[in-house]
Parts: sequence; structure tokens; C-alpha cells
Amino acid sequence: MKTTRHSKGFTLVELLVVVAIIAILMAILLPALRAARERARSVKCMSNTRNFAQALNQYTVEFDGYMVVSQGAYAMWPLELRGYLKRLEVYWCPSAAKAAQWDGVPFLCGDSGRLFSFGSNDWGFSEDKSYRTGQWQGIGVAAPRDRKKIAQLKNPTEMIAFLDSNCIGNWDTVVDPSIDYNIGEGPGYRHMMGANVIFVDGHSQWFHVDYLIGGPYPYHDTVGQIIVQKSKAKGLSISRLWNANNKHHNDW
Repeated sequence: MKTTRHSKGFTLVELLVVVAIIAILMAILLPALRAARERARSVKCMSNTRNFAQALNQYTVEFDGYMVVSQGAYAMWPLELRGYLKRLEVYWCPSAAKAAQWDGVPFLCGDSGRLFSFGSNDWGFSEDKSYRTGQWQGIGVAAPRDRKKIAQLKNPTEMIAFLDSNCIGNWDTVVDPSIDYNIGEGPGYRHMMGANVIFVDGHSQWFHVDYLIGGPYPYHDTVGQIIVQKSKAKGLSISRLWNANNKHHNDW
């Protein structure tokens, strides 16, 4: 006599065990996948900022060594370098908001609400005078009449040219470490709590945001509200990288 076998299905307990195993694997793998994706974005961002260094070099060659205009009524350095950059997408960091993509149209400098991925070194390129001492320390390119030559830099290999900005619509195109004055001008920290930095001589490097400002950063949310405010360490050697004379900036 032939007997019929009935296949036995999974029990509820077995199904729950499988689901739990899958959940554990996802919890392990997803952070690694996110980190890998961010590393790829950071590499692309670094490549974009290298384009700025190349364009800056071409600009100084064409204009007898003079630097670009960093800012004025409008955000100037993106416009000044536009003729040397074929693709607008180089002005955008892949880790920044899509709204930060630039269409090539001039926009007002300052707290304009216009998101932008990168900023020039505001201390080295623009702000000649220390807020506290009144001493002149930058190279003076905030306006065309103030422009100086790249030869006036003490050490181009140790002065920041461009880096990731905060990208919050508040002075996004200029960056400096004096966040006590304006949180919007602080360096970005999209890439694993750090920023991609391009120096005047063209070499690039990633720095943790705390290192760039010489102390713990007052982190803020997407609308610019400060979440954690910590006192900033003073007088660290990193300040040289923001200054044209390669010395400690008196604002620090």
C-alpha cells in the first residue's frame, strides 16, 4: 500500500528566527554600505575641488599672478573661475543637498539663502583685517581694487584655497574658522565629520572639522540652529593654514 507524504512547512518560530537573522545581517552591513557610499562621494567631491585649484592656477597665469576676487555684492570666485571650468557640476559636492547645484547664474553673497557646496578661504583671500587687533593679514581680494598677487603668499603649500562649506544658505561661498562670528561661515563636515580641503599649490587633504577650527565644533541642524555649543581651543597651529603670512591669525 502506497502512503502519501505531506511536506511540512516552516513553523512560526522558524520564520521568526530567519527574520531575526536577516535583520541582524542588515544591521551589520548597512552602516558599512553607507560608509562605502560616502567614501565614493568624498572622492568625487575631492576631484571637483581639484578643478578649482587648476582653474585658480590658470587664472593667476592669465592675470599676471593676481588672485581671484573672493566676494563682493555677489559671490565672485565662482564667476571668476567659470571660464576655466567646462562643467557646472564641479561646483557641487555629491554629499550636499541637490538644491546646492549651481546653474551658473550670479547670486548675492552673504545670507542670501542660496545653497553652495564650496567656499574660498575667507581669512586668506578676503578679510585683510583682524576683527580684534585691526592688523592686516590676508591678501586682500575682497574687492578688485584690493587684489594682491599670489607671490605675496608666504607659503602657498600651507594656505587653504577652497574647501567644503556648511551649505546652509548663509555665506556658503566663503569659509573661515571664526565660527564665533557666524556659524554659516564654518567648514562643512559632510564627509565623515570632515571637509575636503584644496591648498593654493593644488594638493588636497581631508581634515576633521574640529581640527580645521582648532577645537570642538558647535554642531547645528539643517536649519542652522546650534545644537551643541562648546568652547573653542585657542592658538593652535592650524590657524597658519588660513592665513597668507603663514602665522597664527590674531582672530584666533
